Amino acid sequence: METQLNSKAAEPSNIIECILHTQEKDLDIKPGVVEIYYYQSVLDCTVRVTLTVTDTGYRYRDSDNSSILDSTKLKTTVGEFVSLKFEDNQGNGVSFSKDTNNPLMIKEIYGFGADVSKEVFKIDLWSEEATYNNLKGAKVNGSYNDKPSNIVEEILRKNLKTQKSLDIEKTQNNLRYIGNKQKPFYSCVELA
Repeated sequence: METQLNSKAAEPSNIIECILHTQEKDLDIKPGVVEIYYYQSVLDCTVRVTLTVTDTGYRYRDSDNSSILDSTKLKTTVGEFVSLKFEDNQGNGVSFSKDTNNPLMIKEIYGFGADVSKEVFKIDLWSEEATYNNLKGAKVNGSYNDKPSNIVEEILRKNLKTQKSLDIEKTQNNLRYIGNKQKPFYSCVELA
């Protein structure tokens, strides 16, 4: 028996929203996004996204005709927020937005190529907590004597200063845990 392939699986995904939130203003970069790589794994404590952006300098419906990443009017750098909504070709959606208190943060921006008509950039994104995880002041100090689920919640709230709703499975037994100045994500995985 022959099986027919589903051509729907070969269709591209749909970018619904891609907004760069800078201190100056919000900029819709969706028309310039030509590629999205989305990474999510149980072995990683954060989602990761890499955007490939082609910037021609043209802005539809915007009087500011400046470049996205390096104009004198608009400064974009590491630590800026990005709201991103997209769905795959099966209609499954992913949303990272300021409206839902979970925008992504720019980890790194690097040039990928340029010619006389355009510049191509790669923008690496990850969660806000992933950025804070690497700060010296976020390291887990002191000792705890509590349920691992309570310790993880305290680390996320105190060390990473997250305001997001947490879905932590409650544990039964108490545990003595010493932070040893480890990064918060490492401590959370160790407690798991």
